[in-house]
Amino acid sequence: MFMYVLLTNVFLSDLESPEGIAIDHLGRTLFWTDSMKDRIEVASLDGTKRRVLIDTNLVNPRAIIVDPVNGNMYWADWNRDAPKIETSAMDGTNRRVLVKDDLGLPNGLTYDPQSSQLCWADAGTVCYYRRYSTETSVDGIRGCLC
Repeated sequence: MFMYVLLTNVFLSDLESPEGIAIDHLGRTLFWTDSMKDRIEVASLDGTKRRVLIDTNLVNPRAIIVDPVNGNMYWADWNRDAPKIETSAMDGTNRRVLVKDDLGLPNGLTYDPQSSQLCWADAGTVCYYRRYSTETSVDGIRGCLC
């Protein structure tokens, strides 16, 4: 019953094309991307306190993940002319581009807090794994289906 109420309160209003979803288990909040509205939103798990975090310079936001321990959020933008992976604080401040080169259609993000590595799949380059250090901004391993 609770999950149905949550979905009704949070997702069924003012939503066009949800693509990614992430949960902050510490702050009890839910983050999501909407690729038709070109924005990233957040709400409490009970459906209250919904607000738009980012709604500028997004073309097709897709995957989203959060690192609640360090207070960071990461997302992929499938902008076919300029794909990118970005980060910001979980409140939407301190936004910056992490990766913009050698990307096709980045998606499927995950974060390893132990090694501070961000990993993603890229549907545009047929690469299935890539690692990126969020601390040093140095690109790492890339595996492709070539």
